[in-house]
Amino acid sequence: MSRFAYAAVDSASQAQQLKFRLLAEVTMTSTTVYACTGINYIYALSNTYSPVGPFGGMDPIQEATDMFPRAIRLWLRAVGSADLVEPMTENLFNKSVKLRRAFLTDSMTLVATPELFFSGRVNGVNVYFGDATK
Repeated sequence: MSRFAYAAVDSASQAQQLKFRLLAEVTMTSTTVYACTGINYIYALSNTYSPVGPFGGMDPIQEATDMFPRAIRLWLRAVGSADLVEPMTENLFNKSVKLRRAFLTDSMTLVATPELFFSGRVNGVNVYFGDATK
């Protein structure tokens, strides 16, 4: 049984070269941030998702048989001090986060409407200075 709502997406997920992107919507007090994995802008659901490339990502979503809600850690690297303004001044606690999965064609257009993959709320924001991987 397929995990996808559209047959075209199921076919795209079986391709030898996978063109898969995650779309993130993070609601803030003053705006909503639309970001996506990869290096190309994606136009979907009447929004423009900005690519974060290697500067952003998320931990893997774990599946389990129990009904316990799992947390997902999203991360975004700030290049300059101007990039720190949003997380330092916005009150992000309990704001909505939605993750959608999307598959792209060879011409980098959407195969079908992106499907909701995860929906939750922000419960904390951490800011690290320097190399956070150490």
